[in-house]
Amino acid sequence: MSFPVMKQEITVTRKTGEKGGWGGGEVTEQFTVKCRADEVMRKVQNQFGEEVISTVEFIMKGLVDIRYSDTITYTNELGNTIERKPVRIEPLRWFDGKPKYTIVYV
Repeated sequence: MSFPVMKQEITVTRKTGEKGGWGGGEVTEQFTVKCRADEVMRKVQNQFGEEVISTVEFIMKGLVDIRYSDTITYTNELGNTIERKPVRIEPLRWFDGKPKYTIVYV
């Protein structure tokens, strides 16, 4: 198995469930993750077993804490920005059972 080069970066936005002060909106946190982004249309099964179309596949090193409620923002080399929620999150484990990559389809 070849190892993908991680030259792209995504921003993950997550709602924390806390309310901001003085009646403010819900508090969010953001973090960035290095990844490999492949912009391909692919039919995948979502978390409910339904077939959906994914337009971008992100491969990240290790087991990354990405949730179905998160919003992923990715800007490609042409400046096009994609902002979507994951439709499938798939940890890929090595032969010894340790997580090697996390694959996220949006």
